[in-house]
Amino acid sequence: MKLKIILTTILFCGFFGLVHSASAKTFYLDGDLSFNCSGNYSIANKNCSGSDGDAYVSLADAETALQGSDTLYIRSGTYSHATTNSNTAGILDITKAGSAGNPTIVSGYPGEQPVICAYQGHCNYNPNPADNSVTPCTPGTSAGGAACYYPNPAVSIQNSYVKLINIKTYGQVVLPYINGKHDITIEQCDIGGAGPFLNQGQALAIDGYDSSPGAYNITVQNNKIHHSAWGEAILNSSTLMTYATGDLIIENNEFSDGYGPDVRIKDGNYQGGTKSVTIRNNFFKPSTISPGNSGVSGVGQWDQLYMVYVHNNIFFGKNIAGGHDTSNIMYYNNTFIDNDYDLYSWAAGLTLSSYNNLHYHSNSSKYYIYHENQSPTTVLISDYNLFYQTGTGNKWKNGATSTTSFSAWQGAGYDANSINSSDPNFVNASGNFNIPTDFKRNSYTENFIGSSYGNHAGAYETGNETIGVDWTTPADVTPPASPTGLSVS
Repeated sequence: MKLKIILTTILFCGFFGLVHSASAKTFYLDGDLSFNCSGNYSIANKNCSGSDGDAYVSLADAETALQGSDTLYIRSGTYSHATTNSNTAGILDITKAGSAGNPTIVSGYPGEQPVICAYQGHCNYNPNPADNSVTPCTPGTSAGGAACYYPNPAVSIQNSYVKLINIKTYGQVVLPYINGKHDITIEQCDIGGAGPFLNQGQALAIDGYDSSPGAYNITVQNNKIHHSAWGEAILNSSTLMTYATGDLIIENNEFSDGYGPDVRIKDGNYQGGTKSVTIRNNFFKPSTISPGNSGVSGVGQWDQLYMVYVHNNIFFGKNIAGGHDTSNIMYYNNTFIDNDYDLYSWAAGLTLSSYNNLHYHSNSSKYYIYHENQSPTTVLISDYNLFYQTGTGNKWKNGATSTTSFSAWQGAGYDANSINSSDPNFVNASGNFNIPTDFKRNSYTENFIGSSYGNHAGAYETGNETIGVDWTTPADVTPPASPTGLSVS
């Protein structure tokens, strides 16, 4: 009798597991369809003549059908519908959580990057990102200011265990008030256009809200992120804004055409002093829409983050490449090119660490490091860096010490093992820099044996690193194989 009960239990659990696994489905959104396909979609023919599952012709229908742990592939085309009239609900609103083994996936079909527009019929970027007025708001026009050019986000992610892959947007991607939500990945997307969320002009907004535990385990990788807007103030605008988010990884992205900072870490609250933010292997390009564009910036309340790590990035042509006011932050193995300020800090209580960075200035009278040192608790640690200028009068500052003399800077106790005026030998020797690989180095003049961050300075320590996006690398999901033996109509 006991054996029968055990066997029944095993069979029931096994059957339940199969049912649960089978409940997660793969289906399609295809705007070229004339009507929805019920089980008979053809990937190859893009019609209802096959056996590849369900497919929908409208974004609204596909969104309604999407359940937790499902995979939705969106075929090429442009998708939108009537506005949501919401700051937090996107045209594509992903609300269903997946699981650790089976995340909810919304992906462009491999080789096809679909477009989602925040405002139907207006697939373009804000023509006036510098306009800082907020009301009245006229959606789809420049009237009413940059923050409300789009009436709602293009995409919103509202729950845990979600992946957004290979989508292009005209309008914001937002993770709104996702307190307690986690394990969300955004990859291989082209995210452009500032949204209305918090009126802060972000193209991508990640908001853990202001209660415990915030948001955590968020990954933003291999995306192009651009065309932010003023928002309610230039310091509150950002191309990517994070709020109350820990264990956040921002890697291998390309940032461009930002108004205000490219990455703004606003708040580390509710992270318990254990979680970190890592910003690595990104290409921060010059902005064509804002000469005051910064790279990484923090404005207050970082204190509960354990650390912010910024490494192996290229910061090119920024007003401030890295600017901060509180918390512990560590910059290492970055390449700074022709910024007004490479590293800038302005508040008390800050520990700023700088190791193995490459500072290249072809301009004059700019700052490698500008550190306010406003209190005894403010600390600058800087060593094993390479400084090079073809211009003149570039300088260092820490508190009362401000100098263009490297020997005077070392005499003040900084950069004892660093090197000044050593050509980094970039592969693009002409200085007409356009792409990350222009900053690879033909040879290394430095050998920082004593450093914990490698023997060389700059983002390319070995030359094998991937900086910026690499869409030749497949996304981490594999679509069903196309059926064989069918002609393509």
